[in-house]
Amino acid sequence: MLDQRIIELYQLYNTQYQVLELCQIFYRHHELIAKVWKEEDDQQVEKRRDFFVKGVEKYFFKYKDDVMTKYFEDI
Repeated sequence: MLDQRIIELYQLYNTQYQVLELCQIFYRHHELIAKVWKEEDDQQVEKRRDFFVKGVEKYFFKYKDDVMTKYFEDI
């Protein structure tokens, strides 16, 4: 159910993405992540969104200086 919401919200109809590519898409539009947990209360959703953003930033900046810098051009 959550996977299907993510696919629809982010329009991920291409079936193959690299991890960094997906992270960039999610990060660029992180406000949409709140709609994934629409049954949760606002405070819980905000915590999840914050943790998501922090996790993606940590993951991104781990690879920032690597050869994969093309994924970071828009961030």
